[in-house]
Amino acid sequence: ECRHTFCTDCWKSYLLSQIVNQGLAQTIVCPDSQCEILVDDDTIQRFLADDPFVQHVYSKIIMNSYVENNPRARWCPGKYCDHIIHATSLTSAYNYAQLITCTHCQTSFCFQCAQPWHDPIKCLLLRHWNQQLLDDSKSVVWIRAHTKPCPKCHVNIEKNDGCNHMT
Repeated sequence: ECRHTFCTDCWKSYLLSQIVNQGLAQTIVCPDSQCEILVDDDTIQRFLADDPFVQHVYSKIIMNSYVENNPRARWCPGKYCDHIIHATSLTSAYNYAQLITCTHCQTSFCFQCAQPWHDPIKCLLLRHWNQQLLDDSKSVVWIRAHTKPCPKCHVNIEKNDGCNHMT
């Protein structure tokens, strides 16, 4: 669109760098350092026609951008499923669970938070619960690493100072 010209190899190298190294797709600008015109999709496709790997990466970036910017779209969290789920309607109150089932892999999940189905618990409470479990597991790891059970009553004890006598 801006009429700046570059050789084919320079275009390919520039687009490859922008897509694979920078993770850009929709915001690739003209290679001219003074120009800020976006490179259109046709130009990108024309220069990437002979590189299926970069075409795949480019398509994936475009799809990820679509899902991230569309509140009615989510990636299916099912194992080995790469389908996009579209919600026909969203619940009016955010943080309330909304059951969605993927038509491809039959995975049921909450559309609001992409976690396994958790009704009647709100998404916010589930997030707090998961954080608490994570914190508790860190405590258990510390207790196992730094304490041992009392030989008589089996309560966890920690030696932190003094002699080896325990009462």
